[in-house]
Amino acid sequence: MDNLLPLVSIVIPTYNRAHMICDALASVVAQTYPNLEVLVVDDGSVDDTANRVASIVDERIRYFWKPNGGVSSARNCGVARATGKYVAFLDSDDVFAADCISKKLSIIENVDQCVVVGSGCRFFDGVRWDCLPASPAREKICYEDLCVFTAFPGGTSNIFAVRDAVIAVGGFDESLSASEDRDFLRKMCLKGKVLSHPDHLVAIRVHGEFRPNRDIEKVFRDREAISRAIPEARLRMKSSAWNAVVVGDHYWSCGNDSQAIRWWIRSYLTYPFILHRELGRTRRIIGKVVGRLGSRGSLND
Repeated sequence: MDNLLPLVSIVIPTYNRAHMICDALASVVAQTYPNLEVLVVDDGSVDDTANRVASIVDERIRYFWKPNGGVSSARNCGVARATGKYVAFLDSDDVFAADCISKKLSIIENVDQCVVVGSGCRFFDGVRWDCLPASPAREKICYEDLCVFTAFPGGTSNIFAVRDAVIAVGGFDESLSASEDRDFLRKMCLKGKVLSHPDHLVAIRVHGEFRPNRDIEKVFRDREAISRAIPEARLRMKSSAWNAVVVGDHYWSCGNDSQAIRWWIRSYLTYPFILHRELGRTRRIIGKVVGRLGSRGSLND
């Protein structure tokens, strides 16, 4: 009977995460939806990843090793080897809820022209669930949303898509080291509807490699490359202005207030009007400043 159900390919890119990948695989094996193939694409690991994957006995799991080329190349490699009608992506440090595939499939199979389904997400640290506030799913997602900011909480682990559409847009841009999901979703939106299930169907692991101290201005350059590809001038400016807000927020959280303010000013110079009904740029910045002043005041009490 399983063969009468559409096959779903789950692509798990990994690199030196032998200590985490078994949790990801266990969540896939435990899916209530049975007709799956699981493609673990090892992007050049030098740890015990291969043996850890082999320790999970399930004929649906296939393991591939490739030279290191980055997470997007690993995802694209998985898509190229996949045979399912649909493809879901799961980073090797994250996990799916047991009904993740069945609930997303129910939407994509029953909504005409739907090409991508996401959901809300939770956060865990290996010990505690909900170590950060859960991120709710967005009820409606439009093209402008995907131009200005990423509409899916949880990033790529929250993407469930029609495989033919993924191939048609060229998969993930391998030149990007950040925000590749944002670029991918915008292109997918041009192929059909992008929707979300209201439940929290993905859990993102918070650990030492989660949002690490990275070259934030390199991240900005990648995001700017994505923004420049947007054909509509107004949306291109909005996208670039939001990129600057994100960089400013990063510097503010690091205590580099002058750099943060410089980037926030740059955002307004790029696009001085309302960016998006959901973003609240001015309210966001004022909230950070007031919060900082409030914490300093409490320390002086």
